Amino acid sequence: MPSDGDASAGLAPWRWFRGLHDEVGSPFPLAAFRILYAVALIADIGQTMSFRHLLLDPVPFVVPDPSLRSLLLLPWMFFAFVLLIGYATRLAAFAVYALNVYLLGFYFADHGIGWQVDGVFIFGSLLLVFMPSDRAWSLKRHLEVRSARKTGRPIRPPKRVRPVWGMALAFTVATLYVHAVLWQTSSLMWLGGLGLWGPASLPYNTFYDVAPLLDVLSLMLAAGYVALVFEVVFPLMIWFRGLRTPLIIIGLVLHLGIALFFPIPIFSLVMVAFYLGFVPDGVYERWYRQYTRAERVAEAPEAVVSSDTNRLARMSAVLLGAWMTCVVLIACVSPFVPRYIAKTRTTARLAEFGVDFNKTIYPWTGLSTHGLLMDKHFHFYRSQFLVAYRGRTAETVLPMTTERGIAGFYAWNRLWVIWTLNSANPMLPDAHRRNGIKRFAAFWLGENGIDPANGEFILYRRPVKVSLFLWVEGLLHRNQEQPWTEVSRFSLDLSRL
Repeated sequence: MPSDGDASAGLAPWRWFRGLHDEVGSPFPLAAFRILYAVALIADIGQTMSFRHLLLDPVPFVVPDPSLRSLLLLPWMFFAFVLLIGYATRLAAFAVYALNVYLLGFYFADHGIGWQVDGVFIFGSLLLVFMPSDRAWSLKRHLEVRSARKTGRPIRPPKRVRPVWGMALAFTVATLYVHAVLWQTSSLMWLGGLGLWGPASLPYNTFYDVAPLLDVLSLMLAAGYVALVFEVVFPLMIWFRGLRTPLIIIGLVLHLGIALFFPIPIFSLVMVAFYLGFVPDGVYERWYRQYTRAERVAEAPEAVVSSDTNRLARMSAVLLGAWMTCVVLIACVSPFVPRYIAKTRTTARLAEFGVDFNKTIYPWTGLSTHGLLMDKHFHFYRSQFLVAYRGRTAETVLPMTTERGIAGFYAWNRLWVIWTLNSANPMLPDAHRRNGIKRFAAFWLGENGIDPANGEFILYRRPVKVSLFLWVEGLLHRNQEQPWTEVSRFSLDLSRL
């Protein structure tokens, strides 16, 4: 790849882009991406399998999924595991992509059980179908080494890969940030530096007591502004090799910080996977030479590059142009255009077209607009619900929400979105909210083998103070100390749910 000095001296963009196909790089970053991506996907599939009756059954444990989609979960997990170990990788990636498209892109999205990470999983599997991610740290590589030992042949170093694949992962992250910024720059909460503090000061968005961090104003403002500025800067600066390492470090810290505050660790894990896919080669090379004694060689990984670089570069340029076109059209859905450019009939039509276009391409590509943790999600979220089951001898709090109001085991990752935003949200119509709460209650009954006739459910409610634009010391603890008030009781007739 051309050096930073060459780029700054004014190399034409085409020469730089062609260099991504002409040069060679380490195979280890792509292997790291494959492994951690598969781990994140396996975690998501594992949660889906554990809660399949809640997610897929018309009535949990009573009316089974008539389409038998739950039967696809085992092959989905199997192919994700094959992807993890790196054997028949492209075939496994294609199978994962096909299942991702069907389950995440179509079914989950159409039935209100999708979340932001689904699109990342779809696009990541699409990239893995084509990228050579199994040339290192894979069962394929292990079998090559073992065969060489048995036959007495020298152990050849792993083949190199083109840097364009790492840049594709970087561009994926940049695309996510572009869409996020278009929403966040239209948010008073984010512009005021409270993009992290605001949601985390609401108990249902946390999974332990993060108040000691939230009560440090300077830390919260720094985190909010750094996150916003970083998302603006990253898509512009990641192409300069000299800036790549500090950008990656900051990005990893920010996404690990999200896992520290919010009950969505799978989101952080899959984003870390993308970051590890474009870490500079030298980091992995040093690890390889230092710790992999069984395969230690004097030479760098073997270079294997096609001679027809121009054809590959032109093909990539066409795909990149289509990708950027999709990004621009989807961006029309964000509030940025009517707020900062113009609010006209034309922009309204563009937004309508963007919505239709997004719905069309999302199942196949995972590309979508991103408005995660925005004002609109929490500004009017001024009360919180808790469900308890009162049997003949005791009262048990259902694990969607703890007595302190933080997210329970039933409200992590995908389930956090389903419970917090799509089921127990006070802004939802009453009938919709009741049905969502009853589904979780029915699932809890079935999972624990409890006869609904032996008791009744009690729905509690308490007020929550929301402050998204003004920092208030101790707000999380104040919300957690609010008393619960019984608002209704209900029994479940599972045949009518």
